[in-house]
Formats: sequence, C-alpha cells, structure tokens
Amino acid sequence: MLSQSKAVPVILKTDEERGIWMRAPWEEAMALQRPLSEAAQRPPFRKRILRAGQMKGFVLRFWRDETGATAIEYGLIAARISIAIIAAVNGLGTNLNGLFTSINNSLK
Repeated sequence: MLSQSKAVPVILKTDEERGIWMRAPWEEAMALQRPLSEAAQRPPFRKRILRAGQMKGFVLRFWRDETGATAIEYGLIAARISIAIIAAVNGLGTNLNGLFTSINNSLK
C-alpha cells in the first residue's frame, strides 16, 4: 500500500510524458512527479490593503465620478413623467365616468 505524507503534483507537458504516466510501470511514471515552482504555488490574487493616502484618493475619485449621475437623472425624469400620466388619466377617468353616466341615463 502506497502512503505519502505530502502530495507531489504531476504536470504532464508533452505527449511522451502523458504516455509514460498512463502506460509505464509505476517506478518509471513516479519520476514525473516534481514539486511546483514558487510562482505556481502563489495564490492567483492577493487582497489589496489600502493605505490612508490611497483611501483618500479612492474616496475623492468616487465622489467626483459622474458616470452614474446621468442614469439616475433619467430615472427621475421617467418617474416624473409617470406621475404626470397617472394624474392626467385619473382626472380624465373621472370626467369620462361622468360623461358615460349621463349618456347611460339619457338612453334609458
């Protein structure tokens, strides 16, 4: 039974190495195991810690950024137009209701 305290990766770069790993006896295939380089062992990204000066610059850039302001302005304009339409339809609906009621009464 094979027991190993630390796993060693097998990185197969060529077709020959893949063939050896799949078909060769274990003693020969075991030679393909090699430790990873330092660069390969590092995590792909690290958390970035902002210092006080960097944080101030980040906040100032965020405060001065106006790219989202136009979307908000368009949303407010659309909301105002919707309110105006609702108010007009409510007023018109009341008048139409009275008109149809009078037409109904005159037809009776």
